[in-house]
Amino acid sequence: MEDMRFQPLNFSKLRFYSCSQSHLVLHCLNELAGRDMSDGLKGVLAENCPLRVHISRDCSISCIQGVSMICSLIKKINSVCLTFDLDETKDFVPLMKQLKRCECISYVQLNNPKDRIKFNDYLRALQVGRMLSCVRMLNIVRPDIGEKAPELNIGWHMRTMRLVECESLSFSRRFLEAAIGQKSIWGLHLVDCLLDHGCLEVLQQILRKFPQHIRYLSILSIRASSFRVAEFLSGIAGLRKLCTLEMSFDELSRQEESSFEYILLKNTLEKLRLVKCTFSKEHLEALSNWFPQMSTLRNLSFVCLVVHDSIAFQQMICSVRHLHCLESITIERTSLSDEILDVLSSVLSELNDIKWVYLAKIGSDHHPSRLQNLFRAIASCKRITALAFADMQINDALMPSICEMVESLEDLRDLTLWKNAFSANALEDLSVALERRSNSLNILDIKDNEGSRNERVVKLLQKNCRSVIHD
Repeated sequence: MEDMRFQPLNFSKLRFYSCSQSHLVLHCLNELAGRDMSDGLKGVLAENCPLRVHISRDCSISCIQGVSMICSLIKKINSVCLTFDLDETKDFVPLMKQLKRCECISYVQLNNPKDRIKFNDYLRALQVGRMLSCVRMLNIVRPDIGEKAPELNIGWHMRTMRLVECESLSFSRRFLEAAIGQKSIWGLHLVDCLLDHGCLEVLQQILRKFPQHIRYLSILSIRASSFRVAEFLSGIAGLRKLCTLEMSFDELSRQEESSFEYILLKNTLEKLRLVKCTFSKEHLEALSNWFPQMSTLRNLSFVCLVVHDSIAFQQMICSVRHLHCLESITIERTSLSDEILDVLSSVLSELNDIKWVYLAKIGSDHHPSRLQNLFRAIASCKRITALAFADMQINDALMPSICEMVESLEDLRDLTLWKNAFSANALEDLSVALERRSNSLNILDIKDNEGSRNERVVKLLQKNCRSVIHD
């Protein structure tokens, strides 16, 4: 049971999902539904419940009934996330009516809603945000309902609302109107959405209405022609308990930089994620000065940054060493020179609490000695549980250094080597290193490497990995 997956482990890379082997347990549960199950079996099912269940457009009735059954068995509150791929021919209303009072549900994600009437039927069936419903966290992804979006059938008791990849101004506006109608709200997330000046005004009102409540805020990759996202910084500065901030913005004015400084130095943030931001030399120098004063920050991410001064960027990375509580760092789609990579290596070796390092598409022409220094520095971080070196074109010559690093990290559970240049021979060497470890890996992602097509090597790796993602 503990080896069964309820969705593919590389789900984050999949835009479309298909119900196949990963839902065999759900089919089996449905077969048991009409029979008496022992308390022991119920306990096993509850103990090994999935963190996420993805219900696709081609799930069978048997599979859907299995979802209902397993959710009725799980007693742990807020432990399961449900994702629905909405389809015009599939009716999820009966299932949603059964699930609305399951306390195990953490949040519900609704993908690709297209029928406005059916979409509101789903919200009504789940009783989203209603007093007697457990569904208080909602994620709506890629809505395509048209320009005359209806009022959303959402109650006043939401905790978190998230809208992703919305191309409709009217839907964005309806979503924000539903958010401002809440009695209180902890999290608001807008990712890759189309907004206009009317949306801006509603969003500003939300920030003013809930200064004591909003703790988690994302305003990422917003597409708008009538305003700049940085204009929200003054309103965000008024959020007194903000602990997570994810933002995209262009260069800041002096007033906006002052607001950003106030947000960071208020020292409530535990997570800071900057995506598609443009930084001048002055802004990078400011970050370098602010980081030493941010004693609560645990998660830091830089994604797709535009940097105008490499030396100032290097100094900013150097200042990360002062974030003594930092547990995870992500640098993605941001080019790092060999000199900056050296600085990063030095910084990582000083971060005693670091558990998660994710590096992706940071450059493909780094000198091997610089990467060796990086692997050695990470090897000294004994608390690391997850590592990713993705789309960096690392080749066989560096596999010995990676093996040495992997063997030294006893707590390592997840390793991503996606989209590099490893041959079957190199991956076989990795399997030998994994054999020498006292603990198995949970997930190993070697997809998009030449050697990942070799069935014999994959089987060798699977001996010491619960799940191997491969071509």
